[in-house]
Amino acid sequence: MPVENPEFGLFREFPEPVCLIDPEGTILDANKAFKSRLPETGAEIPGCNIYELLSATLQSPESAAMRKAMVQKALRTGGHLSFDNEKDGIHWRYIIHPVGSAENRITRLLVIVHDITKSKEEEFQSRKDKLVFKALMDATPGSVIILNAEGRISGINRYAMEVFGKSEPELYACDPFEIVHPEDRPVVLEKFRAILEKNIEETVEAKICVHGNPEQARWFIIYARKTVIDGEPFVVTVGLDIDERKQMEQELKRSRDRLDFTLEKSHLGWWEFNPVTNSTRRTLEHDRIFGYDALLPEWNFNLFLDHIIDEDRAMVKNLSHQALEKQKDFTFECRIRRNDGKIRWIWVAGGFQFDARTNHSLMSGLVRDISERKQQAERQEELQLELQQAQKMEAIGQLAGGIAHDFNNALTAILGNAELLAKKAPPSSRFIEHIDDIRKSALRSASMTRQLLAFARKEIVTPKVCQIDQEIEHLLPMIESLIGSHIRFLWRPASGGRCVLIDPSQIDQILINLCVNARDAIVSNGTITIETTSVVIRGGEFSSAHPCQIPGEYVRIAICDTGCGIDTRALPHIYEPFFTTKEPGKGTGLGLSTVYGILKQNKGWIDCVTEPGEGATFIVYLPAFRSNGAVSRHDEPAESATNISNGTILLVEDSSDILSILQGLLEEKGFRILAAMNAATALETADLHPGAIDLLVTDIMMPEMNGIELSEKLEATRPGLKTLFMSAYAQETFYQPKNLYKKASFIQKPFNINSFLAMVSKMLASS
Repeated sequence: MPVENPEFGLFREFPEPVCLIDPEGTILDANKAFKSRLPETGAEIPGCNIYELLSATLQSPESAAMRKAMVQKALRTGGHLSFDNEKDGIHWRYIIHPVGSAENRITRLLVIVHDITKSKEEEFQSRKDKLVFKALMDATPGSVIILNAEGRISGINRYAMEVFGKSEPELYACDPFEIVHPEDRPVVLEKFRAILEKNIEETVEAKICVHGNPEQARWFIIYARKTVIDGEPFVVTVGLDIDERKQMEQELKRSRDRLDFTLEKSHLGWWEFNPVTNSTRRTLEHDRIFGYDALLPEWNFNLFLDHIIDEDRAMVKNLSHQALEKQKDFTFECRIRRNDGKIRWIWVAGGFQFDARTNHSLMSGLVRDISERKQQAERQEELQLELQQAQKMEAIGQLAGGIAHDFNNALTAILGNAELLAKKAPPSSRFIEHIDDIRKSALRSASMTRQLLAFARKEIVTPKVCQIDQEIEHLLPMIESLIGSHIRFLWRPASGGRCVLIDPSQIDQILINLCVNARDAIVSNGTITIETTSVVIRGGEFSSAHPCQIPGEYVRIAICDTGCGIDTRALPHIYEPFFTTKEPGKGTGLGLSTVYGILKQNKGWIDCVTEPGEGATFIVYLPAFRSNGAVSRHDEPAESATNISNGTILLVEDSSDILSILQGLLEEKGFRILAAMNAATALETADLHPGAIDLLVTDIMMPEMNGIELSEKLEATRPGLKTLFMSAYAQETFYQPKNLYKKASFIQKPFNINSFLAMVSKMLASS
């Protein structure tokens, strides 16, 4: 409907230009503001044609004609009209309202002119700002998305559109959280709500599905914060593609995991020490080495030092400070006390590297538990010392055996001559006493060589199955008389009737020597205890340096005293011959060496536990022997030998003195003697002798061919030949099974004449 004609007076003081025109464009009235804005025409405004007056303000004649046509249309339709015009930088907006008459005919037009220059400038600046903002968003190297409070997109840049793979209209209509991978979507939604509610900034790493495809998901780091625009809250998000970095991190983590696994399986702990902050990074294996099941919350240099045992702490502290001062690579070994109290050896190695982040050098390295290696090295060193000791003892044994051989030959000659002199001298002769002294001295010397041979394991013995408790009980009276009444003696048998295979006389030597040493170690009153028991040494005990180095069943004999004990410096030498801790004249130094030799000969072992001033315990181990029947210490009574004094004897001895004595002695008894000083001569003599040879008496140790080989050769031509072997010490081949003769007997040098003659008669009588 046309606007009713208002009274124009209302518009005269109106600040904006206003005029009233008829349908032909004639100005009927105008206010001051309208008149002041028109160019000078020299005519009164009312009555002028508005199209002519305004032609100067329009941009072109074509524009004026177009505007006139628009006005004419408004007159016909009764509609309102608005158009803008700009000239010389001033923007005008014309608003034309049709004014109807009482008959509803449009007879006039009300024209209101607005200066919209400022609003146009503001509109232009707004468009410009939007274009700049859009350009900045598109230039951002990441996805920029602006979300409203409902989580819908209010703004998005080109990069984000490429990630979504949708057009801008489609994006404004979709749910932007659908692009987030389902695994990470709940976290992102939670962060979005927290930003709106708490007005905070958030950062989250999440997988974004490129083009909505989870199979093409890439890692993004999303920075988000709340902002308010025209009073409305929005969340601005910027997402940066970190997929390559994330893959590198994951590969680095896998590499670290593999490295940690390798270090753990190698039992190596890694550590990194920051000298400025006194803090340490390390692997789990590092803390495990120090006795912890899990990583401690904190670890520093002082805590490390606290684990070092007192004896090594100063050394470690000094080395560490030197390494820090000079910043050089280092390595050391030390002992620690673990969290569980165990003492362990560790190896530590480290070096320095400059860290650009902290602008100073960091110390890093490895640590490893080397306790087993140390134990093996110590055991290897012990074995090496034992080997050296065994080699030394073997060399001494060879020397002792050689000395004993020559010495026993000499003693045999001395004893033989002394006994011959004693028989020929008148009973009242003053020389009888001197001859007896010679004999006693020779026998004492023979006892010493016997001990030397026992140490050297060259003494020929006759092993028998003996029940150890019975053997010791037979010896108890002698032991008690040896140690004296001022020393208390205790006997505690507990072997359970176990047996051993040994010459009974060797058991006597072992116990007598050890008990005499125990007696001499007790200054006044004290106690000597002998205990027996049966033990089983298993393989695991060998690794812990058990004295029995071969697993098996053993009989254990312990001789314990409450004496002065043995100095630890003397312990490595106590089994060496002639080594003694006793005062001069109170010991030969052969007691323990004899025991040592006897035990080695019988595959036994000996150990000593002692503390100076606390006494000593010698523990003897002898291999147990399984016996089904009762055993006896004493031999069965031998039948009395017939005193035979005839027969032919082949006598072979490489010592001319002994050969002469024995030949004279046997010939005096009525025997026919074929004498030879070596095996070759003996074989020739036997070949030339046409008659029978009843007995071969031969020394074992001879040059070129020994007595055993001689016996074998003679028996090949003279079957059934009996042999009596003589020796100053044992030949190892005598013990080999193929050389054990049932018809052979043995007599140890030196021997007395009566014993020799009795054995010869006994062997001939058994023919």
